[in-house]
Amino acid sequence: MAATTRRQFIRSTAVLACGIPTVWASESVLDTLIAKDTAGRLLVPTYVNGHGPYRFMLDTGASHCLIAAEVATRLKLPPADSATVSVQRTTGRSTTPAVAIESLEVGSLRLERRSMPVIAEPGMLGVIGADALVGQRIAVDVKAGRLLITSSPDESIDDTRVQQRFGGLLLAAGTVGSVNCKFILDTGAQRSIGNLALARRSNVAIDTPDPVIVQTPDAAVSATVALPTLPIEIGSEAVVNLSIACARLPVFASWELAEEPAVLLGMDYFSQLSSFAIDYRHSRLSVRQEGR
Repeated sequence: MAATTRRQFIRSTAVLACGIPTVWASESVLDTLIAKDTAGRLLVPTYVNGHGPYRFMLDTGASHCLIAAEVATRLKLPPADSATVSVQRTTGRSTTPAVAIESLEVGSLRLERRSMPVIAEPGMLGVIGADALVGQRIAVDVKAGRLLITSSPDESIDDTRVQQRFGGLLLAAGTVGSVNCKFILDTGAQRSIGNLALARRSNVAIDTPDPVIVQTPDAAVSATVALPTLPIEIGSEAVVNLSIACARLPVFASWELAEEPAVLLGMDYFSQLSSFAIDYRHSRLSVRQEGR
């Protein structure tokens, strides 16, 4: 779609709390069929400086939007004035080289004149992170295969409150089996991973002779123990049965969750729902499952 055509969708202007100029339509920002990568993660059509669309991953576990080094090179993007940006992801906080972009467009959402951190992950063109989603509501109809981003809440649905940390990363509360647990919501993770506190509370031996090897979202391999398949409940509208591996990941320490049961909740959980929605403006999460 040409840049002039995309701009016809823009109807109003606002400024995010972090000072990034943002433009959105009064209701629907983006309504599109879902594309997925080979790991089942959601891909969003994205334009950089009017070029694209590139399929950027929708990643609620990333504090910033990111761009692949190959895309930055192809578009000849110059280094940003601030040569590096501090980014929070599932492996913890890292300082990443950055390039300068004039615009980033997702539907009618438009971010302008910003430093964009660069990533080098195989097969990844870019990431839509929390800094683009603050003030928005994302809704995924898993069964119908549709993604909707709006600037308005849906007052008709039941939901549960979440905490926002690190500029928009999400933390929910619920249970794993009979254990009270905290959940880091990470649509950029292929598989859910618990911490060792959850393994201990679930009475699973940590020092096992045959640990499970799990590929974490950022390609770090960790030796872990596996829990039996247990029901995960967040709110009252969905119970998902999931097998969780537990590991000592840096993300739990950075969230100060190393000593209480916690799970990095990935797409193996979200893909079993019939739908889910995250309202960033009001810090609310809705999860639904057919038959409940």
